[in-house]
Amino acid sequence: MKPIRVVAYDCDGVLFDSLQANIAYYNELLARFGKPPMGEDAVNIVHHETVARSVQFLFQGDPRMNEALQVAKSLDYKPFLCMMTMEPHLVEVLQGLRTRVKIAIATNRTSTIRPLLAETGLDKYFDLVVSALDVTNPKPHPEALRMVAGHFNVEPRQVLFLGDSLSDQQAAADAGVLFAAYKNPHLTADFHITDHRQVLDILEKELEGSP
Repeated sequence: MKPIRVVAYDCDGVLFDSLQANIAYYNELLARFGKPPMGEDAVNIVHHETVARSVQFLFQGDPRMNEALQVAKSLDYKPFLCMMTMEPHLVEVLQGLRTRVKIAIATNRTSTIRPLLAETGLDKYFDLVVSALDVTNPKPHPEALRMVAGHFNVEPRQVLFLGDSLSDQQAAADAGVLFAAYKNPHLTADFHITDHRQVLDILEKELEGSP
């Protein structure tokens, strides 16, 4: 087994608890079109999807779908950033990883990911950010993770990807990368973790097992 050279992160639910921010964002969009707030099923879908797919779901059968897509693209996400909570021990772990591996993001967020990283001061920790704007096929397609491996010229199994959704699980499996399920015991994964500090444990154990 070759050593892990890259640790890649999903954003929502992994770097940040962003559920309330996403709920507020999409409910604001719905309100602008006189539609009621999302129910639980809709929340579960839009929390892990791209903006385009989320709007298509929320406005399915509504002739204003294209208009809603345009409004969503122009809707400022900054007022919702304050509702996002960084996951515990994240900065500590990113600091520990910097001297050992390359660090990347593979997210279905679009134009909001880079302002979010800048606003929270996390941008300096990541060597590569792949958003849904950077790929033809967002997750669950493996394109983003293949891009990560290709960018750093490593084999897929030298990439450890942290995700929390079925979309992340499928993308990791199809890309052939190692998958760590974060706070979701129901996913099929190489590792299950509940604390970011466990990423350092994974790297230590992997190093101990190297020939």
